[in-house]
Amino acid sequence: MQESTVMTEESLLAAIGLEKIGTGKDLQVVIGASKPLGRAVVDELASEGSKVRAVVQREATVSDSFPASVEVVTADPLDQGSMVEACRGGTTVYGCHQPNYSTWKEVYPQVTANVLFASIDVRADLVFASHVITRETDNSRQENDVFNAHNSNLIRTMVVRMPQLYGERVVNKLWQGIFDSVAAGKKAHWMGDLDVERSLLYVGDAASKMVLLGKSLWAFGRAWNLAGPVPISGKSFIEAAFKAAGKDPRIGHWGRGVMLTGSLLASDAKGFLELPYNYYESFILDGSEFSEAFRSAPYLPHEEAVARTYRWFEGSR
Repeated sequence: MQESTVMTEESLLAAIGLEKIGTGKDLQVVIGASKPLGRAVVDELASEGSKVRAVVQREATVSDSFPASVEVVTADPLDQGSMVEACRGGTTVYGCHQPNYSTWKEVYPQVTANVLFASIDVRADLVFASHVITRETDNSRQENDVFNAHNSNLIRTMVVRMPQLYGERVVNKLWQGIFDSVAAGKKAHWMGDLDVERSLLYVGDAASKMVLLGKSLWAFGRAWNLAGPVPISGKSFIEAAFKAAGKDPRIGHWGRGVMLTGSLLASDAKGFLELPYNYYESFILDGSEFSEAFRSAPYLPHEEAVARTYRWFEGSR
């Protein structure tokens, strides 16, 4: 059997003589800190004692307070100068901004360009979160810009690709509908084919692994796929949610025909049409290289991650 060509973190460090970077005294800047991923990254960094600056677009968008040690600043991600000032003094920038799906194509490239420019201007490493929808090349334009900065020796950069997130603070019609229904003991609906497996990533795992990558000097200069523990179907996801609630599963699904009927467009089901994901087709991100390189950082099993998510939704009701 041919041995894997992907080295583990420990063997890579030993081979090239590099240690992990980040002393806890360096300033870590998190762009999009009021979004679920950004907030989780802030919490991860703060929990390990790092000096953290949380950059939010509007203070009013922050639904709960940040850890006391975190500096919170406001900045407009669509304004280049605002981004530069927000990143001033930072040694590592975590680009976690997530535009609304309705403005994704227009806003995402501009935000990426501004965050990249700001990182270059202040000479900070950039860890860029690339949210993929249907294929790994979804954000190739933005990713290429990020890589060009690294290849041109302007700053160190990396791309961290991730599939659809779920978990604390990740609220949309799909997750809200499932967990509200489970809590009420009602039938929980999936959008699309219940048996199609997809890569789904718990937001806590996304954050902890993004931070791990950001503190690993050798990991810069390339893309890393965070795929989650194993692909999971809608049926299995809903079953895990009912198990977390200690209830027998009641599972249904909304198909394309049902979603497009006029009688449902005014109901909660309408929100499903706004999601960019195709739940009829399997989308599995290959995360084997990360898992091989970072064997000491396994993903939380979906069953436990869904249980944590259910408890958060229950507490936020």
